Amino acid sequence: MFLRGTKEPRRGRRDEPLPEPNEGLPDSHRPSGLCPRCGKQSSFEVAGSLPVSFDSSYTHDGDRYEVGLIDRVSL
Repeated sequence: MFLRGTKEPRRGRRDEPLPEPNEGLPDSHRPSGLCPRCGKQSSFEVAGSLPVSFDSSYTHDGDRYEVGLIDRVSL
């Protein structure tokens, strides 16, 4: 029996699940998309990220303060 609204994930040649196509560039929230280098549909994994620039705001989280983050770079 099939459930309405559910969709089988696309499968690759080795029967692996494929990511949903994304016509935009990949980012940290949606790591699949067009490769910025070759333009082919690709899937990436976030290996790590670091802050790049900050603003002058601070947030207080219990006993510590954090600087406001503007940009972050992900690898």
